[in-house]
Amino acid sequence: MAMALNRLDEMMPSSDGKARAFLRLVILLIVLGMSGQAGLNYLLNPMGRWGTRHLIPAKDDQRYYKVDLLAHANPAPEILVLGSSRSRGLDPSYISRVFSRPAFNASVEAGSVQDWLGFTGYAVSELKYPVRLLIIGVDAGDFVMHTNRQQHPANVPELRRQLAHPWFDWFKTRIYLWSPAMTRASWTVIKKWWNQTNVNGFYYDDGEDIQRKRPDARENWRPDGFNPYLPGHAASQEISISVGIHQTNTEVQPGHLKDFERLVKFAGARGIKIVAFLTPITPRLYQALTQQTNYNQTLERTRSILRTAERQGVIICEVEHLPFNYREWADPDHPGPGSSRLIVDTLYSCVARGGGP
Repeated sequence: MAMALNRLDEMMPSSDGKARAFLRLVILLIVLGMSGQAGLNYLLNPMGRWGTRHLIPAKDDQRYYKVDLLAHANPAPEILVLGSSRSRGLDPSYISRVFSRPAFNASVEAGSVQDWLGFTGYAVSELKYPVRLLIIGVDAGDFVMHTNRQQHPANVPELRRQLAHPWFDWFKTRIYLWSPAMTRASWTVIKKWWNQTNVNGFYYDDGEDIQRKRPDARENWRPDGFNPYLPGHAASQEISISVGIHQTNTEVQPGHLKDFERLVKFAGARGIKIVAFLTPITPRLYQALTQQTNYNQTLERTRSILRTAERQGVIICEVEHLPFNYREWADPDHPGPGSSRLIVDTLYSCVARGGGP
């Protein structure tokens, strides 16, 4: 910054001293303002994206929970469940009974292909777990959507180390330190802390946070990574909201495809089987998506990628048309307990036909 200001001194004649001083002041204030904004957002961490925690965030990144739970898993899992929140309902204890192998659910909210790679690499390469099977719930937009940099494995050191370009991804996530949305969230957290009110389900009581009252709180996750959506847990989520979530472009992101290929090669070299399935949605949501978005085009691109993976040894299992009881679902995107068990049973049949893990 000093070099830039000195350069300004050389460009402006001495008669413009007042203008020069004013410009230096403006630049200084801009730099200080941006530094203050980034520092505030990092220290308060309102979206739970980084390791700092001075006030209770408005929202937590489940990756920190899952990494910690995975590191202390006992027994060491031989099956990993990967995916987004739509795979959250797959109960590791039920999977363990069906497959006769210990399992861990490593799916996370807004999970991406990079999360699949991150959790697998961390469990196998660093924790040395004897993983034999990956169960991957593939959302229709996983290969076409831009990764949410506010919810990205590069934010978590244990996962970042497994990525192809860890420090480049880390840098891109830090751009959000200057995000207006992040700054607004910081001020919201401060204001609600000052007023001693709740922040998205977090409650304050005489300065003590009762975080366990929030359904997604750390205390409510089982040691095997399980914390299901309960029926009605997100009942307020209307079809229109789900449609908005699925608004996306249809062009396959090359980085996502390369990371998936890297995962397939990583697993194949270590004798780890992969079974993948397209996560189901309710018929009402499917109808709305096909009418209001390019969902079918996105879905076909994803199917094409999975067909290619199948030729490389990945087991593809069809679960979309199973006889689900949609009344038990949490919302149009998230299957309930009975439906999740039906998915697991079907996955077992697919894996058994493919030779078993």
